[in-house]
Amino acid sequence: KNDSIDFVVVPGVSMSVGSGSLFRVQILDNSKNLSLEEIHKDYMYYACNTEYGGTCESVVVNGYDSLKASGFVTIMENDAYYIQKGKSVFRLTWQYRGSDEKQIKLGDQILSTFKFTE
Repeated sequence: KNDSIDFVVVPGVSMSVGSGSLFRVQILDNSKNLSLEEIHKDYMYYACNTEYGGTCESVVVNGYDSLKASGFVTIMENDAYYIQKGKSVFRLTWQYRGSDEKQIKLGDQILSTFKFTE
């Protein structure tokens, strides 16, 4: 079972008219203990570092070993971060519309504050 939580930031107008941000946290089941690269492949249907699967690299997000995927084929997301916690993987993504610098940096700002509470 997978769950997701969406946070929508709309700066005074609807995203449908070209402005706003969406930050999504998806909780993916990893009871099979797949690698983060395998989780990305299962989710996107394409492997890392391929034309459609995008470029993947190991990164650290606030102390958590993570996988960053970017450049994959989708019109909905800019980057995806996969963070393992127990038998779950948290997939964090965001998209923005418009060219406002604050909108563009919002995902990075939210990601910089991400942490698990015990």
